[in-house]
Amino acid sequence: MSATHELKCWPEQFAAIESGEKTFEYRRNDRDYQVGDTLIIFEWDPDEDAYTGKELARTICHILAEGFGLPEGYAVLGLWVDPEQLGMSAIGQSVMNWIDELTQQEGPLKDWTPAESPAEIIPDLYNMLEESLACHRQACGETQKIADKMLELADAIKTAADGIGKDRPSPLDILLDAVKIAKDAKTGKPIGTPPPGFCWINQTITVTGGDYAYEGQLLCSFPKDEENSAIRYIVRDQNRRLFIHNAQQCGLEATI
Repeated sequence: MSATHELKCWPEQFAAIESGEKTFEYRRNDRDYQVGDTLIIFEWDPDEDAYTGKELARTICHILAEGFGLPEGYAVLGLWVDPEQLGMSAIGQSVMNWIDELTQQEGPLKDWTPAESPAEIIPDLYNMLEESLACHRQACGETQKIADKMLELADAIKTAADGIGKDRPSPLDILLDAVKIAKDAKTGKPIGTPPPGFCWINQTITVTGGDYAYEGQLLCSFPKDEENSAIRYIVRDQNRRLFIHNAQQCGLEATI
């Protein structure tokens, strides 16, 4: 029956094994290694005196345990890996290198700290995209509301201007009358009244969640929907991008 062995490996050698460049391990032969055994190799950073969190698996396909100048008690272990798995690992490393370059350039990924594992990168990017799309949808909705109000205001100005004779030619008078005329058709409130539950805040906060954290300006809060008491917060980061977060990510209570 094959066995599983857990081993430490320094970063340089770990990277060589991960890329497929290195296909063997030189180890003290003190674990009764056998062909068919599995090696779980953990990357170890000697400078930090800690594991990095990276790991990989290889199967022993050959053992050289004596002769050829090998010291007694040591062995060279031939490592085998599925070529398809090795190809995916190379692709993942390529993606990591590409993302590392992008985080150092001006753009949406600048200063982003991705997860160590390529497998976690996709969910992180998906979450970032979802947050960005949610912000854009929110912004588009607010823009549409403003556009509707501007049309109401334009109609009101025209109505006011049509009713003003030569004795009241002042543009300011026209605008004042327009503001008085322009009302929200549903609520009867003056234009500019924020929706129910909307609150301007404008304070500096630190947003944390998953593998990211950033300093931002908390602009406002609003209820998630009319039937849900959950509060959402719009935050602007240092690159002036807008994001929507919950109270926990903003380090706040559910209400502000």
